[in-house]
Amino acid sequence: MIRSFDKPRNALPATVLAFLLGCAAAAQASSTSDVDELALLQILRAEHVAQANTGFVFLMAHDGEIVLADHAGLAVVEHQLPMERDARFPTMSITKAFIGTALAVAADRGQVDLDEPIATYLPGYPGDGADRITLRMLAAHTSGIPHTRHPDRRPLYAQHFEDARSSIGVYASRPLVFEPGTDYAYSSSGYNLIAAILETVNDLPIQRIVGRDVLQPLGLTDTAHGNVERPFARLVRNYSYIDLWSYQPVEALLQVPTWDFSYNHGGGNMVSSADDLLAFGQALLDETSWSEELRQRWTSRAAPDVSRWSLGWILGEDSAGRRTVSITGATPGVQAALYVYPDHDLVFVALANCWGRDSADADLVIGAPQRIVDAYLTEAGSAP
Repeated sequence: MIRSFDKPRNALPATVLAFLLGCAAAAQASSTSDVDELALLQILRAEHVAQANTGFVFLMAHDGEIVLADHAGLAVVEHQLPMERDARFPTMSITKAFIGTALAVAADRGQVDLDEPIATYLPGYPGDGADRITLRMLAAHTSGIPHTRHPDRRPLYAQHFEDARSSIGVYASRPLVFEPGTDYAYSSSGYNLIAAILETVNDLPIQRIVGRDVLQPLGLTDTAHGNVERPFARLVRNYSYIDLWSYQPVEALLQVPTWDFSYNHGGGNMVSSADDLLAFGQALLDETSWSEELRQRWTSRAAPDVSRWSLGWILGEDSAGRRTVSITGATPGVQAALYVYPDHDLVFVALANCWGRDSADADLVIGAPQRIVDAYLTEAGSAP
């Protein structure tokens, strides 16, 4: 049986509300048949309260069925709007998994060759390395194209770009940080360039490509590229107990401005719900959703000698050594994680609309959920 906690409907501050809900959950544990499920969810609730987090949604599926579901706190603090399970969150770098999937589809169709250089698809690309940087390098973060850090993006947050091709100039003028293919350096800019190449070969904006090739086949109706000019229904607001520019702790809760991330269509400008992300992760495990070749592209390292990335996903292990295929996202006020455990047919999604106190290690969306997975698999007799 799946138990979701009651949705908060009063005007209590989020932190007090979370504490009371957590106590209620513990009280229910002695009088229901869901003692283990409630105890597992308390792992996440405890971290939520400790961080003074404003709100979160958590889902976990095993063998294709949702086994744990929880949400708490506030979606909009200043209006005391409670968090709902179907809330939509900015997902930031989880965008890369959608772009990587669209790239895999294009490769399967023969529209692109992952080992061809940028110049093949963007003959006029003005950046360094156009004749040496391949799509595979872009996907694996081994291109040498530098990442634009948050403080350096400040002027970009006030600009709007309709598609990925129109933002090429944002990063094409910067020198490479190493010779392409020789090292690893995380770079959203590389995924923006992948999006621009997909636009060129399809003659469509990246929003329509991802919609056609990824979202529609999976029925992900709550997922789309963000657009500050046309806000989405059920979209949370974001908050922080960490200064937005210095990253130093602050005492009072800050509301994060509504920044425009359209300069980053390929690397971090999509919004989604927990249920949509869970379905997206489940597609990696579902042999009927995609071809075996495409699924292999997702779960095989693009540049195994220097990078843990496949096309849009990070291949690694959790703290207990279990194999994972994952993608996370963060910017001030956003914590997002999607983890797939292919050897255990398990997927979890954790989304929060706040950088809480002492949240730099992302324990709310990575560490605590991994502890839940560990306890769940142990109790289910599926560990390690």
